[in-house]
Amino acid sequence: MIRLFDQETFSDPKAGTSGDCTRACFRTYAQAEMPLLPHPIGGDGKWNPEFHEVLEEEYGLYHRTQPIFPGKDYGFLPRVVMAAGLTDRSAANGTTHLVIYDRIAARVVHDPHPSRSGLIEIRAFDWLVAA
Repeated sequence: MIRLFDQETFSDPKAGTSGDCTRACFRTYAQAEMPLLPHPIGGDGKWNPEFHEVLEEEYGLYHRTQPIFPGKDYGFLPRVVMAAGLTDRSAANGTTHLVIYDRIAARVVHDPHPSRSGLIEIRAFDWLVAA
């Protein structure tokens, strides 16, 4: 049985907070608790460099990403990936959300947000590889 992790913090651009859907998806994808993994977004709203450092040094994993382009073949990617894109909640402000996604079945396997509403547009595929 697959262990699904949900996000613990949520985006609120007006309050200056970022959700941790990325951390939840990385934990689900790796099937590991990862208690040392910090919030993926820093106080400046950009990637927290410590997130990737801990991912590599403590958990032996690298993060890979592939932007999506119309008509391109993504057969080289794993079947199950993390898909990044817009949700019905984020379309107005442009922030992205991450879900676990089956590329072949073209369906969300797990949305870590309580709404479970998935994505309305996919912009990139992400996955983890052993360091």
